[in-house]
Amino acid sequence: ITSGECSNTSPCISVTITSVEEEPKNAIGIFPNPTNGIFNINGLIQGEMEIVDLTGRAIFKASNSGSSIRSIDLSSHSNGIYFLLVKNEELKTIATRKIILEK
Repeated sequence: ITSGECSNTSPCISVTITSVEEEPKNAIGIFPNPTNGIFNINGLIQGEMEIVDLTGRAIFKASNSGSSIRSIDLSSHSNGIYFLLVKNEELKTIATRKIILEK
């Protein structure tokens, strides 16, 4: 099968990217990560942040007005993988970071 520059014995699939969201100019970091429960989020965050577990259940939510470092305590939660979702003023997710909790 040949389609444009694709040539193979399997069918070719055409992919079109319509847009790419950019993260905020100030990178968002998490340290220490892996964490034993208490960790810091470093970076300028305007809007909301949310921490969710692997099922998507929110375990932490907060609005932030631009502080550059914030400390969060997840020590009451089970070991595992969590995600920090940073949302802009329109509540659209603009950055995601993985958090590993190991106590």
